[in-house]
Amino acid sequence: IMALLDREGPRLAAPLFLPGAEANRAAVRRAAGLAARELFGLMEAAHVQVIASEEEHLVKALGTTFAGYPDIVLGSPARIVDMKWGGGNWRRKQLANGTATQLAAYSFLVRGGSNSPFPPVAYFILSEQRVLTTSPESFAGAESVVGPDPGQTWASLESAHAEEWKVVCEGILRARGVPDEDGNDPPKEASVEDGQLVLAPPCQWCDFGALCGRDSVERA
Repeated sequence: IMALLDREGPRLAAPLFLPGAEANRAAVRRAAGLAARELFGLMEAAHVQVIASEEEHLVKALGTTFAGYPDIVLGSPARIVDMKWGGGNWRRKQLANGTATQLAAYSFLVRGGSNSPFPPVAYFILSEQRVLTTSPESFAGAESVVGPDPGQTWASLESAHAEEWKVVCEGILRARGVPDEDGNDPPKEASVEDGQLVLAPPCQWCDFGALCGRDSVERA
């Protein structure tokens, strides 16, 4: 793994190989080595191997062609590991409250047919060496999180998409980053309400607040 990091690192993560980045590079090397050991241990305990990594999966969904690149698919039977550098407590909360939509989408993509079960999923937090899952029986040694399975999370996403698309087809575009007509502020975090996914608007990454009125709200 270290040889691979040294060979591919300058191409994939150039800032880590610049002068002055020695400490950060050493931290990444250490985390990569520990992660590899943890992942191989998990695979050995479950008697599975990597069957796909960063491979594109395409299906028809949400009225269009839906695509994704799951980090690691183990099998068989299939199970999905999504690698994240940090944020373990936040990812754990996503699994618990049914808002881990990326993992649910990967599970939907990998399952291979409407009559097939949704493969179990897990977050692998590299900087913390933690594996988080709602299916501990599929990931030996993982931290168990009580929460909905990926099929339930995907269902709440589909329900929300159908409802929102119906509103768009009526000619209505809602500005989710500003208070609604009743004065209710936008949600601060994602949640599931009445079986539908409610996402917090990612306004911190948008530079067009003048279009929706958010800039004027913040100045008021």
